[in-house]
Amino acid sequence: MSYSFKPNFAPSITEINLKAIDGFSELLLEKNSTQNLLVFLDAIFIKNEMNFQSKNLVIADRDRLLAELYIEYFGQKIASTITCKNCEQKFDLDFSLATILEHYKPSTNNIPTNGIFKTEDNFEFRLPTGEDELVVLGYSKAESEDILFERCCIKGELAKEKLQQYMEEIAPMLNIDLQASCPECNTQQTVKFDMQSFFIAKFLQEKPKLISEIHAIASTYHWPQQEILNIPRNLRRQFCNLINN
Repeated sequence: MSYSFKPNFAPSITEINLKAIDGFSELLLEKNSTQNLLVFLDAIFIKNEMNFQSKNLVIADRDRLLAELYIEYFGQKIASTITCKNCEQKFDLDFSLATILEHYKPSTNNIPTNGIFKTEDNFEFRLPTGEDELVVLGYSKAESEDILFERCCIKGELAKEKLQQYMEEIAPMLNIDLQASCPECNTQQTVKFDMQSFFIAKFLQEKPKLISEIHAIASTYHWPQQEILNIPRNLRRQFCNLINN
């Protein structure tokens, strides 16, 4: 099974084709970092004549790709357990990822073919990509913001806060604050949801299950490990269901 994704902010790319996630690609996810995520995405990108890589994706597009992949493999419901900041009791928080995608839909009106946006006062800028994130690895948060600001500014002068506002309006990233209420003490609190971190954490959480599935298939069918790792994730799960039943 393959998957296709249509980026909003890559004018020269109408569609990105991806291979089904399999054991090999799952094992590539080792830690919660952008660098590691890009390695994972490049492994499932089906190469085209333009040699488009995951680092070329605008961050907002990448977040939406991760959200769509999450829905494809895990469903649209996001469930998490929160510890109340007031009474310290744990409570469940769940919401629909599809609803989040709809609410934070990027503006697709008048997207420039060269990827350079222009404001009313003729300031020109582009949206940050994974490649920009790789450049600022190792810098402090403040230094990273300054470097990203300089890299994305094309022409003119604009306050950094104003540029961030423009970017959020055009291409919102799925790194958002959600409001939750503790059912025990009714305290309102802010819960941070970061699509990238949540996506990686889900696969890291399921890695022990991947190892047990490899063991079950190898023990039952005596297939070599490489062949098992090549099996698409969903098909591998079906084999394991048959074994367990």
